[in-house]
Amino acid sequence: LLPQAMIELTVQHRSTDPVLKKFWKRARDESSSLLALTRQAIATFQAPGPYDAEITMSHRKRRRRNEEKSQEQSREMQGMWVNPPEKSPEPRLFLAPGVRLIGTGLAKTLMNGRQYEVVSVGPTIHLQERELRANGERIEHRMAPESVAKEAVLCYAVTAASCQGEEYGSKVCVRDLAHPHMTKAMFRTVTSRARNSADMCCLAD
Repeated sequence: LLPQAMIELTVQHRSTDPVLKKFWKRARDESSSLLALTRQAIATFQAPGPYDAEITMSHRKRRRRNEEKSQEQSREMQGMWVNPPEKSPEPRLFLAPGVRLIGTGLAKTLMNGRQYEVVSVGPTIHLQERELRANGERIEHRMAPESVAKEAVLCYAVTAASCQGEEYGSKVCVRDLAHPHMTKAMFRTVTSRARNSADMCCLAD
């Protein structure tokens, strides 16, 4: 059985990108300071937007960036706005075909941490899992709009704590590298989500 503690992989297998592999090697070096690594990441990884995902340190910024993304999508797509549950800190949710969501800790029908894509909107929202399961199935759900807003949030922006295990084959922006709560272990996590150096942007704020 695995121990009840976070297991950190010391060898990266997700990318053959020489720039990333060299950077990850330095990040694993105990003699490398977090400040020096942060400066190198910001100078090295400067992929221009738009981005398919963003990683932040705080839920406050995650919510703000997701709200801004929803506003952007509402101008470009045909869909509907759904209000969050009463007293929820989450912003309004814009639902349209193609919008990506992630299940939250309040999920009952959906699964916490699993990503979904909106297939269609109407009196009921048709969702399907974005990733195939081990048996090759992709589960679909049809839910009331208010139930979707209760069980899922937009997954454009995610927190550093919740991105472990995720892998982005498209453009990703890593924010908050200068956050006071950033640690070296967390730094290694957030800067190892991209497959290609040309698809990652690192920012201090």
